[in-house]
Amino acid sequence: MLTQRIFDELSEALKAEILEAERHKREVDLIQGKLEEGGEQFYYSFNLEEDVYLSEDADITLKVDNNSTKGTVVSINPSGVLLALESNLGKNIKQARLLTDTSFILKALMDRVKELDVLRAGNRLPYLCSQVLSKSDLKVPLVSVTTTGLSKNKRRKAERYGIKMPLVSVTPTGLNEDQKMAVRKVCTLPISFIWGPPGTGKTTVLANAVKELIAQGERVLVMAHSNSAVDAAAIKVGEALKDTPRAKEGLILRYGVALPEVRHHPFVSEEGLLEHLYPRQIARLTELTRLAARKDEKDKPELSLKEIDAELKALRKCKDEHRNILLAGADVVLCTLSKMVIDSRVRANNFTAI
Repeated sequence: MLTQRIFDELSEALKAEILEAERHKREVDLIQGKLEEGGEQFYYSFNLEEDVYLSEDADITLKVDNNSTKGTVVSINPSGVLLALESNLGKNIKQARLLTDTSFILKALMDRVKELDVLRAGNRLPYLCSQVLSKSDLKVPLVSVTTTGLSKNKRRKAERYGIKMPLVSVTPTGLNEDQKMAVRKVCTLPISFIWGPPGTGKTTVLANAVKELIAQGERVLVMAHSNSAVDAAAIKVGEALKDTPRAKEGLILRYGVALPEVRHHPFVSEEGLLEHLYPRQIARLTELTRLAARKDEKDKPELSLKEIDAELKALRKCKDEHRNILLAGADVVLCTLSKMVIDSRVRANNFTAI
């Protein structure tokens, strides 16, 4: 059976990747750290002296002298890394040591594969997954510009699993014929992969497809490998949907750690939406975080350290609840593939188009 073979091959491939990841250093030396942006989280850029094996969205611990703090990998390139840290460690950091389990995300992915394999064995594989793993569904025919939907057989199968398929024609504007065809194909399938050389309009096609899907009443999950790619998609989708009802009230959610230039986007990013929808709470949280970062007790005249910590704990819990509400209420959610794998809150939501 094809799906059994796919699961077996995927499991073996992941085992090999995990073994390779575990061979790499779990401690990485960082130099020339610089505070790029503050707030509830503190964004630091560091230079790298050697090649490292890190995944974006991976949880890390950073040690600086006798201090340590938790954080997340935001982005990485051959010469540097951007981290989002829980604590303010000063404007400049000469040296630091990063600790992480480089195999963590791969192990989380292995857990997801095992969960799906159990569902497959019980003939309860989710429809979107069966679209990828089923032999018949892998052979998706080309969709012409005049096509309006799937075959009756595929539509019946989709409806059986609660997947709503579009019955209306798709008429995107401002695109060339190839891009229009790509948009139409995305809008007639519950799961799509968009790729192509630089400059071919992948993000533009994505934004137009999401706009059409939302108009048809779908709920969309958009994923990419890197935070920078997700951020670019979020901005483009935000522009495409800026005049849509609820566009400024949580219709779109860029879920996860965004790059500094997107982090406070008022109608797309988590932070920006929270600041827009709950300004007083977020402002107070930012102020208390700043007060807690001061080293000397006498620099905190308003409240004692104990009072600050208690209020911070309450506000962070409230913010987390607001974050869950945003995630549950958004019609378009954008995140990295790794975020989807490691964050159960994303997987707990139902999407009709990916």
